[in-house]
Amino acid sequence: MKLMQGSQRGLTLIEVMVGVLIMGLVGLAAAAAIIQVFNAGRNSTHMSALRQVQTAGYWVSRDGLQAQDVSITAGTGFPLTLTWIDWEDDGNSYEIQYTLEDMPSGGLKELWRYETITPKVPDGETSHTTLVAQYIDASATSCQWDGSQIIFKVTATVEQQTESRTYEI
Repeated sequence: MKLMQGSQRGLTLIEVMVGVLIMGLVGLAAAAAIIQVFNAGRNSTHMSALRQVQTAGYWVSRDGLQAQDVSITAGTGFPLTLTWIDWEDDGNSYEIQYTLEDMPSGGLKELWRYETITPKVPDGETSHTTLVAQYIDASATSCQWDGSQIIFKVTATVEQQTESRTYEI
């Protein structure tokens, strides 16, 4: 190895190693950012499927806990009809029906909730319709009544992300 003369310039080995190290760290940070951008879309569809399943479970559980009478169609369990009389609320009668209906496109379904309230004092019924969840896979969604509890299994598929939960109410 030749020693540098007065007019010669160059980098020392330590300077080169520090430069390579800094470039490596910058490259690693850029790669991590790119990977995170690609995974964000997948995480978003996963969260969307999870939200659909959890919302469906919440509504069916909420109504199922109040139900005094449960009516389920043999097979898939839909439509599911829940009825009760709320004695704390002037004796109003409630009928809730859950149905799976076709989405505008594709083979997935929407879970709809139809609520009819009949007041004890006859002054007319009121009804409400609520879209509970979308992207429901009807072939993997079911509802069963064993005489003491409702077993509600719901599966949602958003793009390639699938979430499934079973609720015992």
